Amino acid sequence: MSANRKRYKDAFVRHQRENNPFESEKINSVIHAERVRVINEYMAKNEAFHKSHPKLKHPQNRRYLKDVMLTAYGRDSILIGIDIETYEHGSSILEVGLAIFDPRGQQTSGYPHISTYHLINEDCLHLSNGYYVPDKRDYFGGKQSWKIPYASIVSFIQGVIDYFNGIEGWDAVLVGHAVCGDIDILKDMGVKVPQSWHIDTQRLFALSRTNNSKTNLRVALKETHILSGNMHNAANDAYYSLQLCLKLGDPEVRTLLSLDNFLSTYNPNSDNFDETAHQTTISHPIPYNILSFAFPQPNFDID
Repeated sequence: MSANRKRYKDAFVRHQRENNPFESEKINSVIHAERVRVINEYMAKNEAFHKSHPKLKHPQNRRYLKDVMLTAYGRDSILIGIDIETYEHGSSILEVGLAIFDPRGQQTSGYPHISTYHLINEDCLHLSNGYYVPDKRDYFGGKQSWKIPYASIVSFIQGVIDYFNGIEGWDAVLVGHAVCGDIDILKDMGVKVPQSWHIDTQRLFALSRTNNSKTNLRVALKETHILSGNMHNAANDAYYSLQLCLKLGDPEVRTLLSLDNFLSTYNPNSDNFDETAHQTTISHPIPYNILSFAFPQPNFDID
């Protein structure tokens, strides 16, 4: 282990021990068993419908969905959201975003506390995007961005991964939208990524939508009613991807939003969203019944 990698890992361990009163907390078997029961009940209730679903009729897709729910809703793993923004005219790393959901201390919490890190490569401040994708490097929605050298970014990420993968009794899972691309970049950076499974929110969202498996994050957030802004900031996108994972992996939310009802959630006009627009309005939306029991469509007449 390199000196920098060990230093960052030791710093994380020291910080946790000094500031996290739940550092040694184990999985609450009673709470976990109840969450597993809810998942199993959901899968059993929807079994017949899933088998006629264009995506979920395939056993491997149903298994993937259940595995995500067991990880995200089951809260038996630490989720590490990752997003990396590279220079659009090359391969230079401009910024890295990490969003961490650590269930220790919040196994019964109604709202997940997510720690977010925005790491800006100070060696590439002279480079910026803007031709193909907007430059949002300076628009992190969190508390603080860190401008540090590239070598320190690599060591920091490695320290985070090493620390969370070394906690006894807990697994650590990488989460991202088309996360395999981010994992490949991490490996090219020299980060050693454990051979554990990961959650791809692009694939997960596709199970609830169309045959298109390349839906961008902006569309997925809009379709699942997650508010967002300043996309293509690495930390913002890592945070949004993690929120998307938690929402798509929640059996109760899936029922609430009819996410397994392919016909009710399929809105082909969503693909017309402009990635760079602040807000997109669909002139003639195809009505579908997400939450229609509570919120009517806005284009109705009031006498």
